[in-house]
Amino acid sequence: MHFTVKTALDRIWKHDYILPAIQREFVWNPKQICKLFDSLMQGFPVGSFLFWKIEPKTAKSFRFFDFSREYHQRDNPHCPPLGRAPDGAVTSVLDGQQRLTALNIGLRGSLAVKEPNKWWNNPKAFPVKRLYLDLLHLPETDEEGALYRFEFLTEERACARTDGEFWFAVHRIFEMGEPSEPMVFLAEQGLGNNPNAVKTLHRLQATVHTALVISYYEKKRRISKRF
Repeated sequence: MHFTVKTALDRIWKHDYILPAIQREFVWNPKQICKLFDSLMQGFPVGSFLFWKIEPKTAKSFRFFDFSREYHQRDNPHCPPLGRAPDGAVTSVLDGQQRLTALNIGLRGSLAVKEPNKWWNNPKAFPVKRLYLDLLHLPETDEEGALYRFEFLTEERACARTDGEFWFAVHRIFEMGEPSEPMVFLAEQGLGNNPNAVKTLHRLQATVHTALVISYYEKKRRISKRF
């Protein structure tokens, strides 16, 4: 079965998808998240997800956690606990936590990891960054096979544009559900006639809203023991 990235994140937001206590914390680094987004944009398979649908009576016996969204390596590294299981049946993610969390952070949240050569107690060691995509980057594969230029940047750095780059905040595409909305944005930015910017932003919009890139299997068998 398949669905879109937008559908997956909407279900996370509504707690239709939650994490069992056996899952580990989020461990991906910024480069891995960027690589995932690039792979999706290129249309590469990113692996299947395994979900476990749990009936309400059984779900009350277990502890569950929410997905990280505003990840901070020092101050907020843990998955938020859910006070109790949501009413009704719940779907527990058994395989795919890291990828779904990476999508959640890239499209709806932020990431703050320690800067090199700074102390852990330095208040400036963990700048909050969001995921950005350079719309003017020419799509040429690098030595690792990446075609698009994704980076986690502070807002200040993203706004300090240099010649030949335009950093688009990836979270903005989440609300651009209609195919015409990227063109409206590009026209407002004076990029409506730039073929590379047009192609890249439309590709991102389709990857999030229309491409059935999330492949999953769902188990419904009764769970016999606690996590």
